[in-house]
Amino acid sequence: MSNSDFRQGLYSLSTKEIYAEAKGVFQDFFINQTPLNAFKLSITLYHLKEWIEESEGSNNAAKRLVHELENYEFYEVLRSIANTSKHFHLRRSTPYDQIVTEGFMAGKSVAGERVGQANLAVDFKSKEVWLREVFAYVLKKYADYFEDSESIYPVEN
Repeated sequence: MSNSDFRQGLYSLSTKEIYAEAKGVFQDFFINQTPLNAFKLSITLYHLKEWIEESEGSNNAAKRLVHELENYEFYEVLRSIANTSKHFHLRRSTPYDQIVTEGFMAGKSVAGERVGQANLAVDFKSKEVWLREVFAYVLKKYADYFEDSESIYPVEN
């Protein structure tokens, strides 16, 4: 197997494989919200849109996905987190104050979260936005696009 066009993708990696990786990392992040998991997930989720746009962008489903993601009110948060992961200091996009909230919170926490776990968030336009919510929204859009009917959330064994 060879990919002689170095300008196209990474070897033979497909958008569906990247989605599957993002789903696995999200499940890790859901259980253990560490900066490293946020790093891996933000970069994967953010750049998957570009891969879909470049490789499948001529189909209507891909166009609709890109439109929905780019018009999501907190997509800017994902872009900022991904760029912070990539550059350390942001120069071209807005960085947001980073927040760590400890514990289960009524109205914010969801089933499956552990009591006392750390929840990573940012202060976005004077609103505390949890990264889990942003990541889950974007990942669910990808799940719909790839027609993945399995839950994006971890399943207890």
